[in-house]
Amino acid sequence: AVVSTQSTGKDEGMANLLVCLSGNTELTHLSLNYCKLSLESGELLAELLTKSAILHLEVTGNSLECDGAATLVNTITTQDIALKTLLLADNGIDAHDKGKDRGPYLCAKIIRRWLTCTQYLEMCDLRDNQIGDLAAREIMDGLMDRKTAGLKSIQFLVTCRMDASIYKTIQTLGKKSGKGSGKKKKRKKK
Repeated sequence: AVVSTQSTGKDEGMANLLVCLSGNTELTHLSLNYCKLSLESGELLAELLTKSAILHLEVTGNSLECDGAATLVNTITTQDIALKTLLLADNGIDAHDKGKDRGPYLCAKIIRRWLTCTQYLEMCDLRDNQIGDLAAREIMDGLMDRKTAGLKSIQFLVTCRMDASIYKTIQTLGKKSGKGSGKKKKRKKK
């Protein structure tokens, strides 16, 4: 089952959704893109994931910011939630707010811990968040840790506004590899 909404509501709508979907074992894909969710929704989303069967969460175009995203990913990690897809693109995970210059780094440290231990994740999208070089290095190191641990490769997307070598490494490590090279063998004619 898929639920998708582009409501104009704020976090009270998220709180109502939490009540309605708690204990739901049918819903596996939840899309809350561009719903004006704020950083407080990070905690509500985290609670929802612990009380449902959601495997794919899309929250692109909201304002979870560093704190909301960190709360969400920390819960996913500590509760060992079997989330396969997390789309956090364009959520204000950046250091543009006064006094929050370390926010992306601290959020990325939590994401790194998740990358290092989860066997479920298949895709994570952080595009259109200006995470900066320090946070990007944490993501890169998490993907390297994952490779070293022998965990399956995942698709990890980021915006290119960072050191070029870090971006290139993330792009290389964050590509989900399929079986084989994708080339078909030619059949021999009889």
